[in-house]
Amino acid sequence: MQRSKIITDGINEARTQIMKIFDHKTHVSDIIQRCASKRNFKKREKT
Repeated sequence: MQRSKIITDGINEARTQIMKIFDHKTHVSDIIQRCASKRNFKKREKT
């Protein structure tokens, strides 16, 4: 009984961490898109 409770607690904790990662991913990808567009413009100006 205790083992199953520990396992379910671990699964729930892992699930919440994965959901946090996916929530964070949208914010990070937005920042990367903005930085990537600026880098492309700088490269074009130098050449």
